[in-house]
Amino acid sequence: MIGFGYMPAEATEVDDSIPWHQRLAFARYSIEPHATIPQHLADVWTDIMVEACRGFHEEDYVMQPALDYIDDLEDGMVARRIAGYQKGYNLEYDRRAVHGAWSDLAPSIEGGYEKLRYIFADLPTNLQRAIVSHWDRLHYEWLAEHPTIHYEPKFGYFWLIGGSVIKFHEGVDGDTQPTERETLDWERVGAAGGMYGWAASSATAVGTVMDDYTGYPTEFED
Repeated sequence: MIGFGYMPAEATEVDDSIPWHQRLAFARYSIEPHATIPQHLADVWTDIMVEACRGFHEEDYVMQPALDYIDDLEDGMVARRIAGYQKGYNLEYDRRAVHGAWSDLAPSIEGGYEKLRYIFADLPTNLQRAIVSHWDRLHYEWLAEHPTIHYEPKFGYFWLIGGSVIKFHEGVDGDTQPTERETLDWERVGAAGGMYGWAASSATAVGTVMDDYTGYPTEFED
């Protein structure tokens, strides 16, 4: 039995005529960009929105932007990013509502505010820009702390090994770059790329919720 309650296939032959990093890149090719988002970033991006939701309840609330990033944000891009977060928020809100659970963000729970279902596009434009500037700040800070991990919107977060783009999957990789030995071990038990059992489906199927709910990457498809 290997990880995630998954019973691997019998040991298989490995074709090593293709470099290991290319095989690994191919095995993870179908992982959607949103499924590569590190959990830490998902958490801290949501913390920013939790703080910003004070703007629904306090007329004079102001969030100072991350000044190093605010000038690069076009209004259209800000609107798309906020709309992406809205889609994920709506999904989560409705999912919890089915079970009768109050599911709003923390200000309404901990701050004694009126319960609302937030429409983030109703926040002042300057506040929306501040939110996105902090999302970008946190994104670049995380990359600076993980110099071997890279980011491109069409790939998401990834390792670059031997010229191959290998999509990051935190549940498998942690903070450690995959190795040739790990790649061989995964292939030999029939779990190429380290995609064990439900981890494979979670990496390819539920990423839309992760992506929309955190407001990153920078582009969203309807």
